[in-house]
Amino acid sequence: MEEIGIEIEGVSKRFGETIAVDNVSLKIYRGELFSILGPNGAGKTTLMRMIVGIFPPDSGRISVLGMDISKDINEIKKVIGYIPQENILYDKLTVYENMMFYAELYDIPGSKAKEKVIKLLDFVGLKDSIKKRAKNLSGGMRKRLNIAIGLI
Repeated sequence: MEEIGIEIEGVSKRFGETIAVDNVSLKIYRGELFSILGPNGAGKTTLMRMIVGIFPPDSGRISVLGMDISKDINEIKKVIGYIPQENILYDKLTVYENMMFYAELYDIPGSKAKEKVIKLLDFVGLKDSIKKRAKNLSGGMRKRLNIAIGLI
């Protein structure tokens, strides 16, 4: 039997009078690739932010690998990566310092964090830019650093 990776049941979210997400239900099985498509303002970003625990749903239930987002968010953050559409870099920090900052947010211990950061920077092709400040990176390099941060 396939394990459910993400399960969303009857989830809704409002911002004042605006309904951002209305009674969404879906199951995404572990290892499955999926996309959330829709026009601007359809609620895609709001739904993703609820899945990763940035916004709580007003109603309904979300679970990730069987863990309830309302109870187990710290455990969920250890197993799920999220790359927002906005820039999440600190321009005054170097590539390495940005990565280590986010590793610390995820409670990754120092020596393990250093090893993981180097592997991820190599994976996204930024290992040679480790000492560059984020503000000095090209647009493409900034996107790759955002991806590395999401994978941490």
